[in-house]
Amino acid sequence: MKRIGIIFFEIILLISFVLGSISLNESDQSFPDSKINQRFFENDNFRFEIPKGWALMETVWGDRYSPRKNYYGFELEEIVSIQNSDVAGQGTAFFSVASSPLAGGMDLADRFTAAYEKPVPAIKNVEKKLYQNEEYSGYEITYDRPWGEPWWRFHDLWLVNQDVMIYVLSFHTIPAEYDNNQEIMKQIINSFTFLN
Repeated sequence: MKRIGIIFFEIILLISFVLGSISLNESDQSFPDSKINQRFFENDNFRFEIPKGWALMETVWGDRYSPRKNYYGFELEEIVSIQNSDVAGQGTAFFSVASSPLAGGMDLADRFTAAYEKPVPAIKNVEKKLYQNEEYSGYEITYDRPWGEPWWRFHDLWLVNQDVMIYVLSFHTIPAEYDNNQEIMKQIINSFTFLN
């Protein structure tokens, strides 16, 4: 009888190990309409690194999540969003890429300025500056904004690709955790690259 108990325990342990391995591997499976390669999100237009422990919002929330058609009221369509947890409701830091065609008669500077002139809801603690790296240049802004009940600290980077499409790389978290997430935000932004 004791031997049957030990065998039963070993079988349970083996099943737990196999199921645990499957759930670990699921986090690296391909995502809808994209390819994941060594924890990178990639579509036809751009690519960026997904940090360890982060997950696509579509994967975390399933059918309960749909990308915003008017990302935070900026007339941009959300393409992809990730959060720093693979558990629904546990994310405290978020990164999104949203896009819009560059409207006729406006350049990136005009569109960037217009977006933050009278946002609803209002923003505060605004810091704007030019952005430049080896591949591209644009505009960046950091600000606090209420969305729902809490206030969030946003860091938005506005870029234009081939003079026709605006891309906004938007990071946000609660203000108290913003400084702690600076390195991860830089890692994601520095890994971002246009593919065309």
